Amino acid sequence: MKRKVTPQILKEIILLKKKGTKISEISTKFNLSDRTINKYSKKIPHPNKKSIISNPASAKKLTKHKSELLGFLCSEGNDNDYTDNYMSYDPRRNKSYLRKTKREWINFSNTDLSLQNRFIFLMNKVYDYPLKVYKKGTIYLKRKEVVKDLRKYTLFGSKKWKVPNELFDKKYENQAKYFIRSFVDGDGTIDLVKKSVIIDSTNKNSLKEMSNLLKKLKINNKYYDFKNGYRIVIKDVRTYKKLIGCFHCNKKEKLNIICK
Repeated sequence: MKRKVTPQILKEIILLKKKGTKISEISTKFNLSDRTINKYSKKIPHPNKKSIISNPASAKKLTKHKSELLGFLCSEGNDNDYTDNYMSYDPRRNKSYLRKTKREWINFSNTDLSLQNRFIFLMNKVYDYPLKVYKKGTIYLKRKEVVKDLRKYTLFGSKKWKVPNELFDKKYENQAKYFIRSFVDGDGTIDLVKKSVIIDSTNKNSLKEMSNLLKKLKINNKYYDFKNGYRIVIKDVRTYKKLIGCFHCNKKEKLNIICK
């Protein structure tokens, strides 16, 4: 017989959930399904669910560290959305229910150890979010509030990314420099033969935005439109080194060689 969820039972359910009691234990106590418990208490986040941990107050600001994160993700990141529909059997009611799960995450991939460590440092600095590296240098961001916050500025992927609008504002000039630096650290090239900083992309409009942002920072560059992609070439390496620079050790060394 289906048990009615009275106001008193609901009050007890919410109290137990707030204390961190497992959903399975709550459902057993009141002879209800996990689905019913979640349905009536969905507005109360479970304190032990890592994916919904709130961001620290400091993460609300667009700091130089967050801008650096955005640059890394625009060059080497990717958005992922996954929805799954499946039947789940509840032995207590001898019935099956259609369940839907939706997962959203962002991944960053780079095989360079120094950039992996830098990315992990930045995630800790901005979001207090400890992470680890998986195969092929991939780092997964699965915390919902972090994904939601990052997507306020832009989506990620070779065809999705764009320069965040805020970076064209004069007050975010310093943040814009960190965004460009990490983008080039991740996916740019320092060409010793051509003595240039080169940025390639398959995203035409966004690379044009990058070119305009560089010009706004008084860094001369040329934008090229090719059949299979698009390119920015910066010949004024001295100015680039002075205003932007590189974190990546090898690219930093090449900048120094060109400038000498």
